Amino acid sequence: MAVITTLGVMEFDENTKQMYLSTYYENASVEEITKNTGFKLDVSRAKQEPSPTPEELDVLRTDVDPLGLILK
Repeated sequence: MAVITTLGVMEFDENTKQMYLSTYYENASVEEITKNTGFKLDVSRAKQEPSPTPEELDVLRTDVDPLGLILK
């Protein structure tokens, strides 16, 4: 299970069941995410997610969000 936000992706540790930051996007920082999270968040495993390729963006814009409701 994962929680996907506009800043990054948080997952749950299988052993402790605690949430941790797994990846964050280039438009965000670990500091910004922790500042906007209302609880202690493990960021020790956080990695920056690579930006989507032009081809991936095209699929997202034409197939996933053709009305442009989410993606600009």
